[in-house]
Amino acid sequence: MNFKIYFLYFFFLLKLSTSYSQSTPKEQYNTAFKLLTKDVHQAEIIGEKLLKSSIDSKKEMPIATSLSLMGMVYYYKANYYLSNKYYFRALNSAFSKKSKPFQESCYNNIAVNYEMLGQYGKSIKYYNKSLKITEQSKDSVSMAESWINLGLINHKVDNHKLATSQTKAALKYFIKSNDSLQMALCHHNLSLFYFKKNKYIDAENEALTALQLYEVLDHKLNEAKTLVILSDLYVKQQKIKESNKFLHQALDLECNNDLLIATIYTRLATNKIAREEYKDVEKYLQNAYLYFNKVNSTDNRLNDYYSVRSDFYAKTNNYDAFLKNKEEYEQYNTKIETSQAKDKYRELQAVYEYESQQGKIEAHKKELFIKKKELSISRYQIGLLIIILLTIFIIVGIIATNSRKRKKYIQLLFSSNVREIQVPKIDTSDSSDTKFLEIYNNLLHLMENEKLYTNPNLSVNEICKLLATNSKYLSLAINKYAKTNFNGFINSYRIADAKKLILFSDKSLKEISSEIGFNNHTTFYRQFKESIGMSPKQFQDLSILNKKESIQ
Repeated sequence: MNFKIYFLYFFFLLKLSTSYSQSTPKEQYNTAFKLLTKDVHQAEIIGEKLLKSSIDSKKEMPIATSLSLMGMVYYYKANYYLSNKYYFRALNSAFSKKSKPFQESCYNNIAVNYEMLGQYGKSIKYYNKSLKITEQSKDSVSMAESWINLGLINHKVDNHKLATSQTKAALKYFIKSNDSLQMALCHHNLSLFYFKKNKYIDAENEALTALQLYEVLDHKLNEAKTLVILSDLYVKQQKIKESNKFLHQALDLECNNDLLIATIYTRLATNKIAREEYKDVEKYLQNAYLYFNKVNSTDNRLNDYYSVRSDFYAKTNNYDAFLKNKEEYEQYNTKIETSQAKDKYRELQAVYEYESQQGKIEAHKKELFIKKKELSISRYQIGLLIIILLTIFIIVGIIATNSRKRKKYIQLLFSSNVREIQVPKIDTSDSSDTKFLEIYNNLLHLMENEKLYTNPNLSVNEICKLLATNSKYLSLAINKYAKTNFNGFINSYRIADAKKLILFSDKSLKEISSEIGFNNHTTFYRQFKESIGMSPKQFQDLSILNKKESIQ
């Protein structure tokens, strides 16, 4: 996502320099952007102030770019849902409708967020929207970058053929433009694709080509990552000695990436155990643990470390250490699950609070609009009534001597006025992968707009009729892009509604279970726990506790 973030950054500064005589908004944006990777909380505070002042100024470009800045803030806070809320608002801004490059960047970043959330179908959809704009504008660089992104996503959904062709198309362009960094990235990605397909010779050739380019560019981080790929390739071919050589080369580069260094030490320990050379294993594992703990994260990055350490103690017959490691691993998993649950809760709460706030704003706008309209109609009606009365008075005065004509004129006048004040009726009518994606996107539309999942008796056949497809195609589309089956897909929407109701309503869990489409309360409890990592009751208790802490 970085190249799009930087595009938005310089795009904003360029526009701002031509639109403002004062530099304050420009300085605020500049400061917030630089803080994204250092102090995202402070960046958020500055971004919110900038957005408020931009809205108050009613200037289109600052409003749009401030919204995109908030999208970046929440991306760096790993609040991907909320990040997309701001990007969608930026897309709907007046400025966005005039700027195709701005739209393209927003679409790209929305796709990145969906990729981070594992919603690959939606990610592909918005990457394609981004690609379409670059094709229309004939922006070859952005087009090729979009091919790289789409290649990686298609690789993740096991569409290796399309992933490879898209990445090769990007490579062809970057070779012509002599962009060595992007060429290296393409070769790097191709090595991963071939690796997953067990084409080790092709994977090695691509990795070596990427490595040569990174060495010329002196790009130490990507050079180290490529060396790790080569190391893994040699492990697959039972060439442990050669694998270790690449790992030590990667360490010597001093790439200053704690997570990568921790991974390298874990790989070295694994290779030592495979060769039954236990001398340096403890040292490698200690180093791995040290670097893993420098990474501020709530994911399961230490899983490999504990697994390798368990293997080491088992093979060296150190039973006490094995049991201690097992206990530490269980404690670690409990801690991670709790942290992840709290993170999920906080993000959901932030999203729902945002939606609630936006809903109130829109409702207020609608109320003001209706009042304004009613006032306008009232003034119009009063004016019309005065005109009618004056007209009647004049006509009556003129024909006062002729009763019959007077009646006739009044009748004609009334008939005419009736026709005038009647409100007119307003006519308000105004490849197989592609097929699967179309089915999936139509399914998303049904779920999000029709809320079919609240029907406890919803069936595959019913959905198929609405989408004009068959059960086989529907199942394949869901499996391909949602990575689950039909029931899992439907239940994911039910659980999302359940979380919202638990957070913002006083309904009992039993009432919520029935409202969101579960016939069986036991099934609801099980599905909720599998999705969130805690039971509905635990989630409810956490919500109550959080509200109490907020009050205090």
